[in-house]
Amino acid sequence: SYPRDRTEEVERALEAKVNFCNNNSSDDEDEILNKKEAAKLLGISAPTLNNWLRDDSTLPFIRPGHKYQFNRKDLLSWKYNKNCLKDNS
Repeated sequence: SYPRDRTEEVERALEAKVNFCNNNSSDDEDEILNKKEAAKLLGISAPTLNNWLRDDSTLPFIRPGHKYQFNRKDLLSWKYNKNCLKDNS
């Protein structure tokens, strides 16, 4: 069985993540973002976003023509899942 103190720690961490997501959602979740807006949402620079686009096949984007676009909801979900994986590594 899982130690009780560890279970409580996991529950607190999960609650914090749920609260984070709830506090960072908006009515504009389906908004389409350009690269500059996406980088700002992710808290990174535009050059870092370019690197991620090149190196990370999981980053969700839309590419009509030659411009990258990002669905805000998909990007927030990706960011949350990426943080979960990082925290569990």
